[in-house]
Amino acid sequence: MTDRGRAERGRHRAQRHDLVVARMLAVLAVVLGSMAIAIPAQAADYPTWDEVQAAKGNAAAVAAQASKITAALDELQATAADLADEALAKAGEYEEARSSAEAAQESADQLQTQVDEATAEVATSRKRAGVTASQLSRSANPTLDLWLSASDAGSTLYQLGTLSRLGDVSASAMAEAERAEKQLSSLTAQATVAEEERAKLAAAAQSSLESANAAQSAADAKVAEAQTQSDTLYAQLASLNNTTAQLESQYRAGQEAAAAYAAAQEAARKAAAANTSATTTPVTTVSGGSGSLSPADARAYAADVVSSRGWDTSQYNCLVSLWNRESGWRWNAYNASSGAYGIPQSLPGSKMASAGSDWQTSSATQITWGLSYITSRYGNPCGAWAHSESVGWY
Repeated sequence: MTDRGRAERGRHRAQRHDLVVARMLAVLAVVLGSMAIAIPAQAADYPTWDEVQAAKGNAAAVAAQASKITAALDELQATAADLADEALAKAGEYEEARSSAEAAQESADQLQTQVDEATAEVATSRKRAGVTASQLSRSANPTLDLWLSASDAGSTLYQLGTLSRLGDVSASAMAEAERAEKQLSSLTAQATVAEEERAKLAAAAQSSLESANAAQSAADAKVAEAQTQSDTLYAQLASLNNTTAQLESQYRAGQEAAAAYAAAQEAARKAAAANTSATTTPVTTVSGGSGSLSPADARAYAADVVSSRGWDTSQYNCLVSLWNRESGWRWNAYNASSGAYGIPQSLPGSKMASAGSDWQTSSATQITWGLSYITSRYGNPCGAWAHSESVGWY
């Protein structure tokens, strides 16, 4: 295969990989950002509008219907986490299979190159051996005649030496040809095994790709279905409480954020107690979205946001130090030991969905969420930095 062919094939593999990752990220963003998920096979007992209207004016009935709606929303959001985990697992399986297949392809290509080189070497060795054998054949009889007829002993010895050297050259050429042929045979066998492994892993990657696409397609349909159900439930809850669906949704999001914060703080305390390293590992298996910024650009964006909040340069410097330690300002930084993700190291990363559905790839969304988190918990970046300096987390 030519270098151009390999490059073209590599480009198509990369495009296919990027497409799959982008599609998986898109469905995850919708799932985690809107909390709209697949309706379970045995869904919660959703109230009808007639039941909601009938409950009004009766405090006990209102409470009962509100409890039923809350339970339904709980079930929807619990299933959302399961769907997100499954989608991530499928994407991870595909990425692993793709990586293995590409490694096998590279190995097979390298062996094929060695086979091609060995084939050329065998041809050269055979030609060289043939030439020397031909020279030996042509010189054998005249030299023998010379030995038998020469009256000069010195001349005879000289011709004998020439014949001997020519024989040595011929033997060496034959030995080299045999060595080259054995090497070719060995490399050919290795290349055959490598090609079989490549084909097997390529098939596995294709199967994984199809599985990931099937999961994404099923999720698309279920997300749309569940989104409608969630909208209805919030509208019913708003009707019972004489509020709005938006207010009910925001109130619930606030409750969830408080619970998530408590869980994150507890996890951080346990990690600190166990002396767990806070070093992050960059994630490189996903493509950057339109909002993905380099660390330098992310810092520049954060500087503008810090200024817009009325904070001075000292607060920005504290923020730079804090997120240098947490993530190096990488939007895809992932802490394998805790599961924290993104520039602010949200734990879990899906908490950032409250700032935007593009939280997985948008540096701006992550920074916006991170500064809101810092403000609500520590007042300002220097407060968060002081806490991090004291206990190792914030």
